[in-house]
Formats: sequence, C-alpha cells, structure tokens
Amino acid sequence: MSVPRPLRSLRNRLTLIFALIVFGAIGIVYFYVTPRLEEQLVQQKLTRLAASASRESELIKDEITSHDQKRIEADTNAAVTFALDASASMDFGSGPVTKFTYGRMLVAALAWLSQRQGDRVGLVTFSGDLVEVVPPSTRHLRLILHTLGRARPGGAGQLRPMLERTASLTTRTGVTVVVSDCYEDPVAVQKGVGSLRGRGHDVILFHLLDPAERDLPGDGAATFEDAESGERLPLRPEALREKYQAQVAGHRAELARLLAQNGTDYVGLTTDQPLDVALHAYLEHRLATSRVR
Repeated sequence: MSVPRPLRSLRNRLTLIFALIVFGAIGIVYFYVTPRLEEQLVQQKLTRLAASASRESELIKDEITSHDQKRIEADTNAAVTFALDASASMDFGSGPVTKFTYGRMLVAALAWLSQRQGDRVGLVTFSGDLVEVVPPSTRHLRLILHTLGRARPGGAGQLRPMLERTASLTTRTGVTVVVSDCYEDPVAVQKGVGSLRGRGHDVILFHLLDPAERDLPGDGAATFEDAESGERLPLRPEALREKYQAQVAGHRAELARLLAQNGTDYVGLTTDQPLDVALHAYLEHRLATSRVR
C-alpha cells in the first residue's frame, strides 16, 4: 500500500519503511526502522512507496466497515497540535532508535491519521525555547513532515514553560498531543499541562523512555553523562538497579496520577514498543472526547 509523498522528507541514516496495516476496524500506521541500509536505499524505497493521499484514503475505506469508519471519524475537524520535546535528552537511544527518532515517527503517523480524518494539524517543537511552530491547518501535513525531517534535538529541556507558551499560541480549543521523556518534577509537568487544560484543550501525553532508562542494564563500573548538563556520574548499575527501577516506576505512576486529576490521558511508552500501542491510545482518546462533546 502506498504512502503520502511528503514522508520522503523524513530521510535519515536509518531505513524508514512506512506500511499502513488495516486490522478490521481501524487503520494503524507502523514505522519499522532498520539501521543497516544506506540512505540511498531509503530514498529508493520511499520513492517506490510514494503515491497520492487520495488513492490511499480510498484503499482504507474499502477495507473497513462503514460503522468503524464513523467510529474513527467521530470527532472530525478538530485542531490537533503536536508538541514534540526536542531537548538533548531525547537524543538518547540504546538500540537502533533514539527517543527523538521514535517521537518524530509517532508524531508523523498521528498527524497523517488526523489529517485523513479532516482535522487541522499543527506542530510545536521545543527544547529550552520554542524551536519550530506550524499553526494548525488542513493543508499543513506536508509542512509538518518536512519540519520533522529537519528537526534535531539539543538544549536543556523545560517542559512546563514550553507547554505554557504552547497554550498561549492557540486561539481555539482543540487537542494537544505532547511527546516527551518528561525529565521534570511531576508537579511541574501537571502545571504545564494544566495551562492547556485551562484553555479548554483535550490533552494526551506520550511519555517516552528508552528501555535502558527504564531498566538500568549493565554490570561493572561505568560513567553516566547527563545529555543536557554534561554532568558525569560514576556508578555500578547492578548496585543501584533495584532502587533505580523503583524510582522510575514511581515517577511514571505519579505522572499518571497527577495528570488524571485534570483530565489528561497519560500513555507510557518505550522505544522498543510498536507504534500501534500509541495509535490505539490516541484513537481511544479521540473517541472518548467525542462522546463527552
């Protein structure tokens, strides 16, 4: 099945293969990343896959029932803004995919899906300051994909003030999708998201972690460096692993608890998970909010 031509802007040194798989009721966008092929092969693959979005939409409609089509499109014509954390900590990856690469692919997939539903889609990337702003529009999918393609992580992360600034940029209520590794105090994250909720936005937050950040693997002495501050810390992972894992789990649980208090959906993800986990969560969020309205 073909993919929109603008996805070729997401080229990098990994092999990025976009496949649309329809599982009975809903369309799910998968990105598979393989690190061994040359960039030229990536472009050749994407060129072969490229075709018009209108043909793709027709293929989707042929494979899902009218009932499920209505379910997917229950909340159309909304303004959906994707807020992607581009701080230096997002550049970490213990496997073939960094958190930032995973986040870019996730935002690209959700933006494409939202645009297919008739939503206006926009993008904000941020680190220590707002880096890129693409206002929501039904015509901005191509611009969003090109912006994601050239985006690079860097700088110190400040999630709360960036979410507050994102809230100030929006003049109409809609949906805000936040993608971040959330290396901040949960209360600060709650207050940042609260600025969006206070303006009437529905918010879903995808909390990205690398499996190594969750598990602290390895044995023997090692030195860990903070990607944003450069601070180094020598330690033995096996001596701290149990306590570390408990603290990470506690941080995630506290984020989920606090965000639930103001009606925000929290979805924890690791970069070794397939994207359908996130896409299912997004569609369920949209369905739930459309019922409320």
